[in-house]
Amino acid sequence: MRSRPHYSFRRIRFHAKQPLDTPKLPEINTLVRVAGEKRPGQVIWGFINGIDNTEAYARKLASLISDAANGEQVLSMPNDTICKAVDLAVCGALKAGIDTPLVKWTVQFLRYLLAQAEKSKKFVIAFAHSQGAIYLEHALELMNPQERKLLRIFTFGGGSYIEPMKCHPDSHNYASAADFVCRFVSPNYQWLALQRYYGHKDGLNDAQIIYKIAFEDATLHLDTTDVKVWELYIKKREKHYEQEFLKINHITILDPDPDSNNWKHEFISNCYQTKIKERIDTYKGM
Repeated sequence: MRSRPHYSFRRIRFHAKQPLDTPKLPEINTLVRVAGEKRPGQVIWGFINGIDNTEAYARKLASLISDAANGEQVLSMPNDTICKAVDLAVCGALKAGIDTPLVKWTVQFLRYLLAQAEKSKKFVIAFAHSQGAIYLEHALELMNPQERKLLRIFTFGGGSYIEPMKCHPDSHNYASAADFVCRFVSPNYQWLALQRYYGHKDGLNDAQIIYKIAFEDATLHLDTTDVKVWELYIKKREKHYEQEFLKINHITILDPDPDSNNWKHEFISNCYQTKIKERIDTYKGM
């Protein structure tokens, strides 16, 4: 690349009267899938799987979350594969800002979780993998601020990164360093987060990483040997990247599984499951 991309939040906007053009859905409690058993006082755990998942496999993934919570109930949203080509086409439409039929269903699913939380005086923790994060990104745009701020959302290998300002500030996005899906669908954020990740691996602090990136920009863009010009340019780029680094505080790059061979996107990845267990241990019983 001969230049750095401009890093900015992707904002999907809809007109207030824009119809979702989705069919009437049955009652949500007839379609939400349940893993584990409801325990008194438990947090409301939710899950949305990614593409290319059969019903049986999606249930297995929800059960992994339940097992990490010692068998507590997990409510998962049906997102079964049609075929990989169609699944990818749906992802493309979503990333282009088009609401597909399951977006409205995702809104209803989240509101169902919130209703369960209100009954039990607990709060909602929603996990999402891959395409599930894209559905959440769209659904949040169709919910009111009071609803969104009650949702603690954690994505893993997400097709989109969820901004904390769009939901509860505890929300966070995790991506394995070997998860190339994030590099394809959220390249700007992922590139910057990876620069920070590898810089820390090399023993650099944020200021040193920012200087390194700014210096590389100067190398790419300047064709002068004037030291003052270089210094001024680098200082401006440092200020730019200081602001950009603030935008990736909601993203953590994880060490990949040893067997990843530079590619591993699966929700069952050890690095994702370990982080899920950490999050569950943080909120369980609260």
